[in-house]
This record gives sequence, C-alpha cells and structure tokens, in this order.
Amino acid sequence: MAHWKDAAVTNDGVEMLNEWMAGRFIRITSAYGGTGTVDAAFLTEQTDLVERRQKLHLLGEEDNAEGKTVQIQVSNAEVMEEYELNQVGVYAKLDPERDPDAEERLLFIMQDQKGVTIPSAMDASFMLELYAMIGITNNGRFDVSVSAAGVVTMAYLREFMARTLQAHNADSEAHPEIREQLANVSANNDSVENAVAEVDARLTLLELMYRTQVSGNPFTVTFDNMDSLLVTGVWNAAMKRVEF
Repeated sequence: MAHWKDAAVTNDGVEMLNEWMAGRFIRITSAYGGTGTVDAAFLTEQTDLVERRQKLHLLGEEDNAEGKTVQIQVSNAEVMEEYELNQVGVYAKLDPERDPDAEERLLFIMQDQKGVTIPSAMDASFMLELYAMIGITNNGRFDVSVSAAGVVTMAYLREFMARTLQAHNADSEAHPEIREQLANVSANNDSVENAVAEVDARLTLLELMYRTQVSGNPFTVTFDNMDSLLVTGVWNAAMKRVEF
C-alpha cells in the first residue's frame, strides 16, 4: 500500500490559492503531524487535523510556473511517546504583513491510512522529508502530489547542525551560568596579573636597592602615587609604574 496517496487542498486552501493567483501573497506559517483519518472524500472539508500530535519543521517553499512546492521535515527529536502519523497538515496566512491579524488556516492536508510509526526520541532516531507540490490541473482545479524523500541526508544534517550551532553561539542568552563563570575567571585573571606585576615591581626595587653601588645619598622612589613627583611619561596606576 502506497504511503501518502491521499492528499487534498482544503476548501480554505482553495480560497487562499485563488487569492494568490489574483496577486495576493500566501505565507506558509506552520505544519503539524497527527493521528487519525477521515474518508479521503472529506479531506477538502477539514479545517484541522483529526488529532494534532507534533509540530513539524518547514524546510522551505518555492513558487514556480506549475504551482508551489513545500518541503516538510518529520523528526522525533521532541517526541516523548510513540504514535502513528496518519495526517500532515500545512497551514498558511494571506498577506500577514499587511494584516497582522490574518487567520492561520489549513492550506492542504496529506493522509496515510496505514500510518507511519514515529518512535519516541528515547527509543530511536527518526527523520523523514516530505515534498508536497500544489499544482493546477487541466480543469483548473488545485491538486496536491506528495513524495517522501526518506531519511535526511548527511550533507543536510551537517548543514542543519552548523546553522543551529551558529544561531546558538550568537544567542546572548545561551548558557548564562557559563558566561557568568567566564566573566569571573576573566576578572580573577586580571587580579592575578596585577598581583604578579606588583610582586615583580617589588623584587626589581629590592634588586636596585641592594645590588646597586651607590656612592652618594641613596633614595627610593615608587609610583604608587605621583605626589611630589615630576616625571615625563604615562603613569600606569594599576601597574604602579611610569611608561615611556
């Protein structure tokens, strides 16, 4: 038995696509997978899935002369309990930029009477890509054809992981505890460096005082502060020295 042989543009979808053909913009907004089926003849009347089970990933959409192609990814990364995937619904809005309150409606639906078992993420890894092509038939009606691409390719997985890691690294809110620890380490390092510099300065002073032959009146100058001192250079107060 072929999978996903039942697919249809819903009545709401036909209305939106007619507006799209007239020049309005359709924004694909979400996709969901669910359990349960209806008679194939009633798919066009659905406004939602029989029972939603998980939100799916929309990998992209493309307009062309023959219609609109939508790429959907089914993953079990966040699935806590195994279920049977029978329906996939794709939802859209008309001109959301011009109308922020535009209603999200079921554009088209795919159905598999036999179903695809989606395992729990604790049991196994699962990933499937579906390509849905919304085209216009010879009699002017909208039609949906679906093909399953199988398990995601390693190349796409690497690309997806790279994008995910890049977004994660750029997120200023990611791992706040680690960021705080790094800030503390940086501050402590600055303190350690200042302490080492101070000890080094004291040792240098001692060497000057006791290893240098002085025939006149000895005196000692430190640069903890610049009171009563006139020097040419830049005073580095933190390091207690004058730099030239």
